[in-house]
Parts: sequence; structure tokens; C-alpha cells
Amino acid sequence: MRCKVMIYTAVLTTLLLAGKMAAAQQIYYSPFIPDSFDVAAKAGDLYWVESKAGYRPGGRRATSRSRPGAQTFDLYDSKLRWQALVSTGPLTPDVFKEYYLGSDAYFDQVYLRADAAGTSVTLNRYSAQGLPLAGNKKIADLPVWERASSFLLARSQDRTKILLLAFEAVPEDGLRLHALLFDADWQVLSYKSYHHANIAQPLIQDDFSGQPLESFGSGPLKVCNSGDWLMASPARTSTRFLLQYVRAADAGVLEQDMILPEWSTREDVALSLDDQARDVSLAVLSRIGFSALKQVTVLRYALDKHQAVFDSVYRFSTLLAAQSKTPNLVHEQFLAVPGRGFMLLKEFGRPYPDSYASNPYDGLVEGTAIYLLDSVRHPALAPVIHASGYTRLSQLGGTRLRYDRGDLNLFYFPARPGDSTWTGRKIK
Repeated sequence: MRCKVMIYTAVLTTLLLAGKMAAAQQIYYSPFIPDSFDVAAKAGDLYWVESKAGYRPGGRRATSRSRPGAQTFDLYDSKLRWQALVSTGPLTPDVFKEYYLGSDAYFDQVYLRADAAGTSVTLNRYSAQGLPLAGNKKIADLPVWERASSFLLARSQDRTKILLLAFEAVPEDGLRLHALLFDADWQVLSYKSYHHANIAQPLIQDDFSGQPLESFGSGPLKVCNSGDWLMASPARTSTRFLLQYVRAADAGVLEQDMILPEWSTREDVALSLDDQARDVSLAVLSRIGFSALKQVTVLRYALDKHQAVFDSVYRFSTLLAAQSKTPNLVHEQFLAVPGRGFMLLKEFGRPYPDSYASNPYDGLVEGTAIYLLDSVRHPALAPVIHASGYTRLSQLGGTRLRYDRGDLNLFYFPARPGDSTWTGRKIK
């Protein structure tokens, strides 16, 4: 029987902002692969897919999986037609972390290994078609004995710079940060060590296998094409949030504060780098008491001027009027809109059972609600949904009292003067 692969493409949202189309997220699913699998990377025109149970088209198991620790990858073209099987050999016990990186010409496996001197970094490199080019090549050493969650890898937009960070815990003295900068061929460009009170790890990459933080994501670590890099993290000694700019030329560290209210709870962080304009935008999403009451603090920083050029605070509710809770399951995602600002997406799921339905006014003080939600002028009036199923409002706030499963609310926060906030709603 001829192997078939079905493609299921789910568009999370497609937004038109000032003539620019935001990229849609694509999810690929194949019912003909019986086990779970991960897309490791795209190299050239081929997708490298790691099958966790060693699948091979036609229902056969990959023979290399019979050896403990061996890794196999199935290569698919742009239409998810199977092309080849590549085995990268077994993993040795000293490997505690691996990264997958794809480019136009190569597929790279980077291993972090524990040894007597600390941590060694080794490379397996393959052509995009799966031909081995370098095997178990040592490319760097770090004098660090730390667990896998203490390391971060990031890559620049043009893929010419790769940054490896290691956060070393120093007893009774905070963190020491080790920074290794590579070029696209994994030649070491620089190594620096930093140790001061404000260093904090911005996130944890806790999976054994993973990918680097890329420029198109919203992660709190970004690498410039020049080799400079930026990191957004909470200050260890106060309630401030810090944007740290590290220059590759002189290893200088510049810091910009972002003040957050002490009575808020931080929920998410998004960082966006515009390498051509030489500026970076940072936003912190916070919860104010109830999960529906939000604050987004935005900062735009000019890299060449070494100063903030825009900052703003947006307070709003994701629900109408004085509602504090929604009777639905919800999923929220906070992300950057490159070159423009930030967006919060709130998707509504199935309703809770009636016995768990909450009082929408439970626990809210009316004066507080008015202060926080003063942009909601007509809380009792739901907007008319356009025939296309999408409505945009020139204000922040909820769009109706009750939501159906699959409804999606969007909240936009500009990071530039002259732009305005808005709320959108897409019905299922």
C-alpha cells in the first residue's frame, strides 16, 4: 500500500496590520505515523522529523532503534512526502543536552557533554539531504558544571551568529554568566564571563532535545546580526524588570529599567528585535488581582542611542464590565508583532459545568473596576459581528458577556507613537 501523508493546516490567526500580513502558524499532522514525532528542523527543502518510537514508512520500525540510545530522522519534502531515513548513531551517557539547528545547507546536532573540565560542546553536521559531514567534533569547552536547564541557545536573524549562554550558580554570590558566540560554521568568535547582582536567567529550556531561540519568536533572548545580544529578565534585587544589552565589540553591558507595580503578578514576557531599525521592543504582561484584569507594560529601546524612546502602560480587562471570571476554559498567548507592538490572544473553550459557574461580580470593588476598565464605555452592548465573522473595536476590553467554544479575542498594544490600541473578535 502506498504511503500517504495528510496535512492538517491550522491557522491560528491572520492579521493585517498597516499593509503587513502576520505569518500564520502551520501545524502538520499525519495519521499514518502511529507514534508521536517531533519536527527537529528544516534543512534546505527537507523537514527532519524525529520519530520517538522509530517509525518508518510502510509501518516498519527503524532498525537503528533496536540499539538503545540511537537516533533516527525521517526526511520529508515540502509536501510531507517521505524521502530518506538518517541515523545519527547512539547517544552516550555523558550527553545531557542536545540542540537541532537547520539552515539552507546543513542540519546540525549540537551536544552538551559533561567531562572532567566542565562542559564540552560537540557537533554532528549533515548536509540538508542527510550526508554526514562532521561527526562528534569538539567545538568549545566551558568551565561550568551545571544541569541542562542552566543553558540557553539563540540564533540571529541572518543565521550567521549563534549564542550559547551558561548560568553558573556561585554559592552565596548569585549567578555567573558564561557567553560563547559562534559563527554559522561553529567557529568561536568570543567567550566572555559576567558576574554582577542583576544577572538572572530569563527562561528555562528544560527539554533534553530542543531548538535555539530564533529572531522570529517572542522569547526574552535575542541575538543581533552583529553579534550583540539582548536579554530581558526580572531584577534579582527588586521588583524591576531589566533589559540588558551586551555589545560584542567591547563586552559592555547596558541596562534599561522597566518599573512594574508591586501588587501585580507577572504572567508573560515578549521581546522583539528589529535589526534593520536597530531597536528592540519589550513587553511584560501582568495580572492585577483577577485573571481577567491585565496590565501590559511596553518599552522600546534604541540600540545606537542606548536609551528608551517609547514607553507606555495599558490596563484593561479581557471581559466586559465588572466581570472577574469567565465560565469557560480559556487559553491565552502573548506574542510580539514585529515592528509594531504586541498582541494578547485569548481563546475560549468549553463552558464549565453549571455547578462551577462563578458570579461575574464576585469579589470586585466597583470603584476599582471603573478605574481599571475606564476604556469600556458601553459594557452592556456587544458589538455587531461582521459577515466575515470578525470585528475590530477601537478600544481595549471584552466584546460580549458570554462566549462560545472556539471564540477568539485579540488585544493589540502598540510600541510606537501614533499607533492605537484595539480589540478584535473572531467567532468560531
